[in-house]
Amino acid sequence: AGNKIRNESFDAVVRDWLPKGYDLRANPINSLAEAAAITGKSEQDFRDIALLYNAASGRSNVKWLQGNLGRVLNIAFWAPGWVTSIPEVAVRTVGSAGARKEGARILAGYFGFVAGVETLGDMTGIWDAELDPRSSNFGKIRWKGTQTYSDPTLGMGIIFRTVAQMVPTPGEKGWHSY
Repeated sequence: AGNKIRNESFDAVVRDWLPKGYDLRANPINSLAEAAAITGKSEQDFRDIALLYNAASGRSNVKWLQGNLGRVLNIAFWAPGWVTSIPEVAVRTVGSAGARKEGARILAGYFGFVAGVETLGDMTGIWDAELDPRSSNFGKIRWKGTQTYSDPTLGMGIIFRTVAQMVPTPGEKGWHSY
């Protein structure tokens, strides 16, 4: 299922890059060089998008995780590939011109979905959501009647919290960040 999602997502981006009216069935693209010539993008742009979708689907491209160290990390962490893949999406989004727009869309969708679910659960009374960016539990939910916090961002709450702290907010002495 993961490969199918990655392939379809990559195809959708490539189709967006194609000139209007281009018929892929009549003129299939057989190489990266041919795709770059048709779309006006570089071959590196295509590689960047492929690596971005690889990371966004939980398959980290960090090479040292694929060796013995990855096996050791599997003992301590639930899924080291997944844990490193979301920060990798952020790094690829910032560091790659070819993947910048698509990476920003993926990250905004991911964190927007999490924030929406947290808010909806808080409003319906299923849990309490910690919405103060100064709190170490920001972005986490606390189930009603317990002191147990859960992190629906799957460990990526620190990125969520950092972004929330950077957003300027009005105060008594003007605008400031936390």
